[in-house]
Amino acid sequence: MWRPSSSTAQAEAKAAKAAEEEAAADGQGRAEAARVRAEQVRAQAERQAAIVSEAEESAELAAARARQAEADRIAAQEEARAAAARLEAEETATKAERLAAERQRLEADRAAALRRTQEDQANAELFAADAAQRRAARAEAEAQAEAAEDYASLSPRQRNARRVARMLLAAQPDTAPQEIAHDAVSLRDIQDRLGVSRTIAGELRQEAVEIPQNGYAHSRVAAEAAYEPGAVQN
Repeated sequence: MWRPSSSTAQAEAKAAKAAEEEAAADGQGRAEAARVRAEQVRAQAERQAAIVSEAEESAELAAARARQAEADRIAAQEEARAAAARLEAEETATKAERLAAERQRLEADRAAALRRTQEDQANAELFAADAAQRRAARAEAEAQAEAAEDYASLSPRQRNARRVARMLLAAQPDTAPQEIAHDAVSLRDIQDRLGVSRTIAGELRQEAVEIPQNGYAHSRVAAEAAYEPGAVQN
């Protein structure tokens, strides 16, 4: 059986060791390459994850911004509506104030016009009263003058009859002349007033009842009273 020589064995051992070392080196290279590739893949994955995360964060940020923008838009709309409501309320209040001021002005004008009317009416009434007073004074003066003339033309008996007529009128101030009652004045009162007998008093009272019916009414009493002397016997 053939056996290699010692030199050949050594050579083969060296070759085997070299091959082993080469294989080991080659394995290490492949392992290093695998490690490098794994590191690259990991780095790529991390970058991709970072990109995805950044994209997600951007999306969330965009969504948040969109939500904030919508909230701002809603708030702006509410503020605009509130401002419009305040403006409308202010305009309504201003209009109400103008209307109130206009009503007050109209009321003041009406009150002033009423005062002027009342003043004019009062002045007219004063003027009318003054005119009536002057007419009454003239009428009284004319009545007194007429009474004086009439009284001067009466006989003593006629004057006494008129005195009794005035007594009857005074006793019945609200009675119409044609309704004057002769018994409103007693004969005793006539006797005491004129100093005449009961018979004459009765005759004078009967005559006196007819005098108011002939126009001698209450308006003549005051006029003739100034010309009435003491009682005259008939």
